[in-house]
Amino acid sequence: MPINVDDAKKQITKKLYSIPIIHKAIRNPIFTSLAVVIVFIIILLFVFRNVEIYTDDEESFCRLILRVGIYSFIVITGLIFLNNYYLKDEFKSQQVSGAMEEIFDGVDVVSKNSSYIPVSVTLPKYGL
Repeated sequence: MPINVDDAKKQITKKLYSIPIIHKAIRNPIFTSLAVVIVFIIILLFVFRNVEIYTDDEESFCRLILRVGIYSFIVITGLIFLNNYYLKDEFKSQQVSGAMEEIFDGVDVVSKNSSYIPVSVTLPKYGL
């Protein structure tokens, strides 16, 4: 029986998104970037758990990880804000385009060679 990866991904994403704390955090770009940084730091701690760093100022490993976390938080937050702005702008332009299509749907363009006969429309004044 083959495994459908797309359906599995959708189900996992739907279950994770239904958790209230994750749903609220993922809507905010700052919390999203903080979550990415935390995962990034956990990976760094796991990969470099046995490494000892000796520099001129004897910087500890925890201090180095903290510094990397702060810098990556700033960069990731900026990228997520840019992505968020782009998505909102794209959504807004699609909404405007959809509204224009809704307004002008059914309006035919009349060209010089078309078979439409132009008719003048006058409205009665009703004594106004």
